[in-house]
Amino acid sequence: EAAVNVEVRLRDAAGAPVPGARLSAALAGGRVLGTSERGNGLYAIELVPPRDAGRGTALLHVEVAGMPPGPPRRVTLHPLPANAEGLGAEAWIDDDLGLPVPGARVELTTPEGTVTVEADHYGTARVRFLAPAARSFHVTAQPVDLPGVRAVLDYVSAGATVRTVGSIAGGGVVEVGEPPSFPSLDVPLALRPAAPLDLRLSVDPQRPRPGQMVRVRIAVRGGSPSQLLYEVSAGSIEVVRPPVDGLAELRFLPPADARPGSRYILSVTDAKTRVTAFTEVTVQ
Repeated sequence: EAAVNVEVRLRDAAGAPVPGARLSAALAGGRVLGTSERGNGLYAIELVPPRDAGRGTALLHVEVAGMPPGPPRRVTLHPLPANAEGLGAEAWIDDDLGLPVPGARVELTTPEGTVTVEADHYGTARVRFLAPAARSFHVTAQPVDLPGVRAVLDYVSAGATVRTVGSIAGGGVVEVGEPPSFPSLDVPLALRPAAPLDLRLSVDPQRPRPGQMVRVRIAVRGGSPSQLLYEVSAGSIEVVRPPVDGLAELRFLPPADARPGSRYILSVTDAKTRVTAFTEVTVQ
């Protein structure tokens, strides 16, 4: 089972190469061993083709499973459940596609002051603080790389209960939508028999008249034949050109009593590998 590589190019809507993407792939009847990036938006999919090449094609499904995050573009702020450390808030930092941005630095301001927190792998930055004596207060999140864009949560104390609402102050507070969808592609891959030699036959004309000579061309790929054996179901064959540089030529003459609609099978076999190619000629 020899593995082969299929190359995939990934570009954005403007035609620019997209680096750093994660691809997933599946091959009908075969196996995908893995994917790798080759640079400049080019990716390689290593796969093992199906054993049965008789179907002619196998469907390869490729989709973008993930993209590298872009620069921060928006921030949302969400309350965390209270615990022994007090109240809490969590900032979510996303890029243009709504993908989380790990490592983004966020200034989180609470009644206890301002701290700068680096977003984790999920693009979230958290802060904990004790509830102040004031009846109302707010918490803000300001990404360092997004001047003027911030999210605000208003807190209101009612006895022992603290409620939170999204503040009308501070742009950048957005509703969380559906995760982004990524493109996919389905491509039929041509299959070739896993043989050490590939023989191809072509005839001209395909439908000769009674008594008309037929030219048979033979193309040899993938190696050199040891000896070609020619056979026809009826009629006669003459070798015009023996195999040279991967090409050979025959002349086929249907039987003298051939009638319209008569069919004749021509075959060429390599004596060593037993690779055989067939073609059919029909008298018109």
